[in-house]
Amino acid sequence: MRLNGDLRENIEWVRQNPRCILYNALLLSSFIQNRNQPEQHAIAVEKYPASLPHNQPKTRGRKAA
Repeated sequence: MRLNGDLRENIEWVRQNPRCILYNALLLSSFIQNRNQPEQHAIAVEKYPASLPHNQPKTRGRKAA
């Protein structure tokens, strides 16, 4: 799938170095589930960055002990 261009680099997979390729499990499963509905996978790709921890709103105040 990756070699024939079905999966997009830096979205569904990332090349760490020439020998190591990391796949995004969440987006890869979305790609497989929505293989016949590319518009649904495109929606998942758009929503994915908002689900990352560094994009979550920061909570104010003290942490619970």
